[in-house]
Amino acid sequence: MPVLLPGIVEKLLSHLCHGTHLLLKAVNYCECQPILYVMYNSIWNRFNRSVCSLDFYNNKGIRFYRLSGFRFEDFIISGACRDEIRRAGYITVNFPACLNGNSPFSTRFSGSEFTRRLNRGNKSGLPGLIFIGLKSGELHQVPPVEYSGKSVPETGSRIAMIACSPQTSQLCMKTGFLSAIIDIRGRSFMLVDSSFEQCSYGAPLFDLKTGSFSGVMTDCFSSGAEKYRKLKHIISHNLRLLNNATGKWNIGNIDPAQVLAANQYMLKHLAKEIFLSSRRGTGLAVPAGDISRFGKSIRLKGQFLFREGAQIKPNGLS
Repeated sequence: MPVLLPGIVEKLLSHLCHGTHLLLKAVNYCECQPILYVMYNSIWNRFNRSVCSLDFYNNKGIRFYRLSGFRFEDFIISGACRDEIRRAGYITVNFPACLNGNSPFSTRFSGSEFTRRLNRGNKSGLPGLIFIGLKSGELHQVPPVEYSGKSVPETGSRIAMIACSPQTSQLCMKTGFLSAIIDIRGRSFMLVDSSFEQCSYGAPLFDLKTGSFSGVMTDCFSSGAEKYRKLKHIISHNLRLLNNATGKWNIGNIDPAQVLAANQYMLKHLAKEIFLSSRRGTGLAVPAGDISRFGKSIRLKGQFLFREGAQIKPNGLS
């Protein structure tokens, strides 16, 4: 009868244990995948009808900017867009998801009307976000995202985000996780690891474990956004100087000021395209509790003015 040496027995047991461990991991993975699918699908079905895109158009009807947003209580919340509001001839708020079997619909605001309706969060510790006030009964077709009162998810929690797509009119869901809770200028922010485009800012976040509303993406402290704004202001200043110098001296039939101005316009366009198409792997989010408190303070102060006549028209613009 053959005798197994002690060393061989140890190796066999080691391989057996390792194989069992891999088998258990595979079983757990297979069991977790359907559960994760159900959790993500549940969040999508509950909240996708509340999410919208905000599209900014100039007076010629050309869209030049897009942000995500969503209905929360009596507001539409979105990312900050100070420069874009000043340039906009009108803004459309588009809800791509079908509501009760109806077609998607949009509502349209002029630049001045939009400005009258909004309240910025900067002075109340919510930089990078805007709150657009809604009249009584306005957007009644859209179910609001509700705050459950739950605390900020724990570090390492899985996060789901519903945002507008940069290329199409559809919504998309992104996955990620909460990598840290950080303090900036005395305020707490959620550091989220996921995939972000510029139009992702203003999108709501949801805790995958509880399915509850957890926060809103903001680019208030994005170094890339700040550098882009500074570059844009420098180019705009250069263009003002060159436009004032146009026609004052020529080299033959060539006006150097016009040539330099064309160069600046090209740089401005390239900078914008690079900024809007760039992707980021991390971003900051304002916790849902801060959003809820700020909304209540706005309602108590009655800070919104409304103009009669802005109505919602399904399957079209007002």
